[in-house]
Amino acid sequence: LYTRGIKVLAVADPNIYDFETLRDNEAKDKNLRIHWVKKDAQFRNSAFHPKLYLIKFEKFLRVIIGSANLFIEDWAEWSNVCWVRNFPLKSNGSTSKSCNFRYKLETFIKASLGDKFTDLKSFLNIKLEDYEFSDSGVELLYSLPTKKKHNEGDLYGMEQLEEIMRRKPPVRNFEFKNTSVYYSCSCVGAINFGIVYQFLTAIAPNLSSGKLCDSKMQKKFSSMLKLIYPTQSYVNGLAHSNNDTTCLFFNKRMYHKVNFNANILTQFEHNDAVYGDENFISHAKIFIVMHDKTVDDDTVIYIGSHNFTKAAWGKISRERYEVSNYELGVVYPPEPNSAEMKRELISKLSFKVPASKYEEDDVPYFTVDK
Repeated sequence: LYTRGIKVLAVADPNIYDFETLRDNEAKDKNLRIHWVKKDAQFRNSAFHPKLYLIKFEKFLRVIIGSANLFIEDWAEWSNVCWVRNFPLKSNGSTSKSCNFRYKLETFIKASLGDKFTDLKSFLNIKLEDYEFSDSGVELLYSLPTKKKHNEGDLYGMEQLEEIMRRKPPVRNFEFKNTSVYYSCSCVGAINFGIVYQFLTAIAPNLSSGKLCDSKMQKKFSSMLKLIYPTQSYVNGLAHSNNDTTCLFFNKRMYHKVNFNANILTQFEHNDAVYGDENFISHAKIFIVMHDKTVDDDTVIYIGSHNFTKAAWGKISRERYEVSNYELGVVYPPEPNSAEMKRELISKLSFKVPASKYEEDDVPYFTVDK
């Protein structure tokens, strides 16, 4: 693109090592710029993890948000998911209206580009205020590195998720007895009851309790969450051409910790109705909230970069909220007359929903043994 005279800006984590060619070409071509995200020293383990593409056309801006990095494996080997929308230029004379989607998108971009925002915005000549964002059809959700008091100031990660669900609640509350949350991701973090509780009560604030949860209540919460991740036997069945598992991360030692709840694990099974009968690896990050394992207007769908980790969603401890990563995604919230659209979307995913529990002798595919 940049060799054809198109302005290209690549924004990346400074820990990425695959951009040597781009780095060399940046010095040779005025149409290519690379911005290495500057991270605060207090977030030493922070990752710049969003997957956002802004493509400017003559009459519209294309926004792509999903799970696919700018690696060949993401587009040729692994399954990923992307949300795509074209936003038209505003008509002449139209005034700028307040828009939550545009505000969040610009806030996230400004945080990512830091003091280079104005310069890089000028380089690309993309002005978000020139486009009509009011009909996005989704809620934008992001995480940014922060340490602050919970639910004070700007909201991030699980705080944003809870705000969306309070503003657009389901007609029928999500309760223990009728709710399943299916979450497919490529990285599994240290899953204890704390993150399970905080994540599920962000989706269903009505279940939040100020009391210390006993073992019986913990089982109720845990039974709602179904974490979709491939088993070792699934990976053993991969064809040679599909056996690149470098996008998967699961620590064996973490799995054997006392507080790791293995009961939430469910099998990744490819959707053979769409993708045939050959196994493949998924890099997608999606969660789906359903009543009684069926899709209705209340169904919630998230698509983006968040894995089910504390680094991505954040953690709450003694009313303090801490997030490490930069993450970005979109949420289809409860919405009247949305069931058919959501059923079609789910039918085209790379994996089966509802997902089956692990068999008794199943273990997850481990990528780290120590």
